[in-house]
Amino acid sequence: MKRIFRIPAVLTAACALSSLTPLSAFAEDANGIVVSETALMQGDEFTLSLVVPPTEDADTASVKIRFDAAAFEGLEWDPQVSGGFSNLTDGLIALSAANADRYIKLGDGLTLTAKMKVRDDAPDGYYDFVLSENSFCYVMEDGWTFKEVWFPETTSVTVKVGDPAPGASVGAAAENTEQTITEAAPEATQTSAAITHPAADVRSQPQSDGKFVFMVTVIAIIAVVLIAIVLVVIKLIGSGKKK
Repeated sequence: MKRIFRIPAVLTAACALSSLTPLSAFAEDANGIVVSETALMQGDEFTLSLVVPPTEDADTASVKIRFDAAAFEGLEWDPQVSGGFSNLTDGLIALSAANADRYIKLGDGLTLTAKMKVRDDAPDGYYDFVLSENSFCYVMEDGWTFKEVWFPETTSVTVKVGDPAPGASVGAAAENTEQTITEAAPEATQTSAAITHPAADVRSQPQSDGKFVFMVTVIAIIAVVLIAIVLVVIKLIGSGKKK
């Protein structure tokens, strides 16, 4: 059987203060992205949170949240996730994590919160925050099959800035975005790429984001290869003892 390794995609953070927030701070059924305010004025600060309900612990995490960098700026983002890398750039909040033994604890749920601000010169209008990529999973006992443990229900949230004209369209972050939500059974397994939602176009996405993605991808590949080697060695040692 051909081994398929899924590398968690990178997340770059563009508006955020975060750490862990009790799930009780949100509705009991919150699952996905949540904002503290949906009606804002220029200069207002607010929070954007990623809520993962209680589920199985995970080895890897990969999240991307996109938004309009012309209307919003990130203030703080520091997700406390085991083995995690985070970044904060214009138009994108990102997190990527890889661990050897299900160190991402999700039994009590997990909430990561970013602190955001509406730019002083943001045009009046409606703007979307889009969860364009999401994955929390672990490697099953066969050593190459990955099981997804999180299936978000809310992958997009719209906020109003200022006093937009009646019938105004949603801002640039939501243009050309196809929202697709995949519902899978709790025991479903994935052996290929993470379940993702097509990314929204962002007005400004720095060149440095690509370098960060490359760096984290290389690190993740090395980690997965080392895990695979250890598993093979353990099996060989076990086979030798039986003989």
